[in-house]
Amino acid sequence: MTASDKTIRSCPDFAKDFRINRSGDQRWMYNTPDMRALESPVTGMEQRGIGAVITRDPQVCQQSMTIDIKITGNQVYKVPLYFVDWDKKDQRTAIEVFDLESKELLLPVYMVRNYEEGKYVSYTFNQSVRLRINHVWGHNAALSGIFFD
Repeated sequence: MTASDKTIRSCPDFAKDFRINRSGDQRWMYNTPDMRALESPVTGMEQRGIGAVITRDPQVCQQSMTIDIKITGNQVYKVPLYFVDWDKKDQRTAIEVFDLESKELLLPVYMVRNYEEGKYVSYTFNQSVRLRINHVWGHNAALSGIFFD
């Protein structure tokens, strides 16, 4: 899934459910030559566009969003996340990974820093998870792409 004006949402067969909770949408550019923008996966649409799902700061209790990925079985899968600080405002974001059912923290908190030029953070799982994306510094937390591999 990419966050742009026309969100493309396609999940693999093993993903039983995929939800983004407590987020807003931000659209920056429809068609740009900027290499930080994601290239459309649609055949015949070679243009780049960029947007994001965002936390709704500074609203009270809206400094984080969650992404629930529920899978069937014990399928091993990768989830690369793409962050870009499009406006180059020195944003900081923290990622927490939880077991979807028990809500037990599975990994140490990961700080995403210096992503003005774009940065991928990739995880490998074999279970259903909840990713919590937290605003740490800057206007908000912005996630521009979620991929399954």
